[in-house]
Amino acid sequence: MTTETKFSYLEVEAALCVWECINDWTLGVGGATTRNDWEALRKNTGSAELRHWSIELGQWALQVYDICTKHDRDFFDGIAYDWEVIPMILDFVNVDGAQTTSGVELPAPHNVASMVARRHLSDEFIRECKM
Repeated sequence: MTTETKFSYLEVEAALCVWECINDWTLGVGGATTRNDWEALRKNTGSAELRHWSIELGQWALQVYDICTKHDRDFFDGIAYDWEVIPMILDFVNVDGAQTTSGVELPAPHNVASMVARRHLSDEFIRECKM
């Protein structure tokens, strides 16, 4: 007997965006600056495990996203979900020094949502001032 796990479309999209971000940060693709902390985790964990972990990270990132957009669905309007929002959320995952993905503890979504919102609003303010 097999157990079937079902994921929503949003969960799949988030996991793919997380995996894309991890690849950008660890392989230097897409013109992204590589991130040594994530590169070390990929080296120690392996691509396959890290790819599977992107499912959990995607679900966690969706929780953060939902908190940020709970009262304003257009909160992130004007920036790209995959290229800007997901990396901004993942930026608050501390993987520095982790030898495996099981050694990484994801912070509480509410705490991260607060920091992401603050960063996003600050970025928007600076962008508006420059215009």
